[in-house]
Amino acid sequence: MNKPKILIVDDEINLTRIMGKFCEKEGYEPILANTGAEAISYLEKTEFDVAFIDINMPDISGFQILQRGKELRPNCYFIIMTATDNMENTIEAIKKGAYDYISKPFDLEEIKFSVEKIMRLVDLKLRVDELKSEIVGESTDDLIVGKSRQIREIFKFIGRVSSSDATVLITGESGTGKELVAKAIHYYSPRVGKQFIKVNCAAIPGGLVESELFGHKKGSFSGAYETVPGKFQAAEGGTIFLDEIAELDLSLQGKLLRVIQEKTIEPVGESKARNVDVRIIAATNKNLEEEVKKKTFRQDLFYRLNVFPVHLPPLRERKEDIPLLAEHFIKKYRNELSSGIRYITKEALDLLASYHWPGNVRELESTMLRAMMQCRNEFLSAEDIKASFDTTVQGKSYTFEDAVNEAVDNLLKEDGEQIFSNLSKRFEKAVAKRVMEKTGNNQSRTAEILGISRNTLRKILDKN
Repeated sequence: MNKPKILIVDDEINLTRIMGKFCEKEGYEPILANTGAEAISYLEKTEFDVAFIDINMPDISGFQILQRGKELRPNCYFIIMTATDNMENTIEAIKKGAYDYISKPFDLEEIKFSVEKIMRLVDLKLRVDELKSEIVGESTDDLIVGKSRQIREIFKFIGRVSSSDATVLITGESGTGKELVAKAIHYYSPRVGKQFIKVNCAAIPGGLVESELFGHKKGSFSGAYETVPGKFQAAEGGTIFLDEIAELDLSLQGKLLRVIQEKTIEPVGESKARNVDVRIIAATNKNLEEEVKKKTFRQDLFYRLNVFPVHLPPLRERKEDIPLLAEHFIKKYRNELSSGIRYITKEALDLLASYHWPGNVRELESTMLRAMMQCRNEFLSAEDIKASFDTTVQGKSYTFEDAVNEAVDNLLKEDGEQIFSNLSKRFEKAVAKRVMEKTGNNQSRTAEILGISRNTLRKILDKN
């Protein structure tokens, strides 16, 4: 059998030499390139099995090398390397056709693992008559934060499925970030210019679910004083996210199955079906296969939803992401709370890492917010985190209302005077942003609700 031929592209000469020697030792045939132009020249002349490409090349970006390489060598497996580990780079690389993504610094054994995995796949493809199974694909508060292997796999999954219109089923414990993944799939899809509509199936009263999803005609039931479109119509051309899908009753499950199969809906009170163009992403914290066995969930609907399944790991299984998450939440809330907090201490991070997080990332965010509310220093200490743990109900989300109540209590303890003025200074931007979210970023409506002018609202939102 011929030695696997590997192209290594990086402007760090020492790194390419080290990788090259390791590849030779493992029985591979490495070719080294220290510029993008050199890499493309090799790709034009030589057939490679695997190519490791650094994103940040000085002359031609790694993404450009990847794109050109895919054109020249469609059977080569491209693996992107970078010292900058973030969701955007990962998803973009997978969408452009990269097979995998590794972050510097990496263990050389990771290279061996990647190549062996690829060669097993190549061997399997040959045995099944060259059957192709390659990945093909051409900031916000909603960032998915992390650099663990589990999260990098989630990033790659998003890159794979975003260009498709197939249904996605996201499973995982409460608080693991299922809605964030759904939003990311929509954000990186061709539907990004259209609506992303979330429906919490568990939060709608049973008798209103059908009307909420599919709309209703005027006079179709008591209280239906006008014709109202449903969530599917609101999501036309975009994505609908059905959270807590296991809570739908069996009759509604049948109607949802029809939407998936026929791409039509039938509003309550109408006999004529309407066409809809909507991508469906569903999520649940339950095991749907078990629900199927218990006959509380339709097997045919499960199969239809489970086209692209992904399971989100609990936070206790990816604790290496806690420092990044803590830093993210400090940045997220620092301005909103007019806080001077700049960082979190190692002792505080150690304390966070020692906890089991039954409420997952949502509970971590709540804990960080509560700690920031109590902190009066420029750093979060272990004592701040400890105090936050002492008063937090495990797994319970710490809401904005909780933060307001606690701020009032603290101000009463401090001096008990000018509470409204002090509270307003501390929370006015957070309040304005919260109302903006509730009004769909409608500044006029937000200003009206807050009882201020639009100019005043803009000044509040523009404050650092």
